[in-house]
Amino acid sequence: MLTAAKALGIDLEPGLFGRWRQSTQRKGVDPDALAFADAAVAAVFPAMMQRTFDLLLDRKVSQPRSEVVERIIGAFGRRVPDDDGATFPEIVTAGWLYLRRHGGLSEEADRAEYDMLGELMLKSIEVAEFRERLADA
Repeated sequence: MLTAAKALGIDLEPGLFGRWRQSTQRKGVDPDALAFADAAVAAVFPAMMQRTFDLLLDRKVSQPRSEVVERIIGAFGRRVPDDDGATFPEIVTAGWLYLRRHGGLSEEADRAEYDMLGELMLKSIEVAEFRERLADA
């Protein structure tokens, strides 16, 4: 993800990958098999990343606009879906950032807010699609 973000010129929030660690080898896994898998990933990754970029470009998937993402996060904070129209990447990015800003919402006590976030994201996507269809009519 870091390599792709750099290739696209996307600024990542500091420390996003700070807590990521190399996985430890499990017992019974052949180190030669792991080395082979790592080499295969390294060989395939550049082409796969470029193919992904090409698909996104062909389908005109735009990068999220930060001001729209912040507007959506504000709507989520008010417990309402975004109703001003946004792109799918903007809504997903807003949901991700909302989740991160609220500590991940992974505790059982956070379940209602986590579920609410999912519903707000879905409704925001539905509103955006509705607005787009009206514009095309």
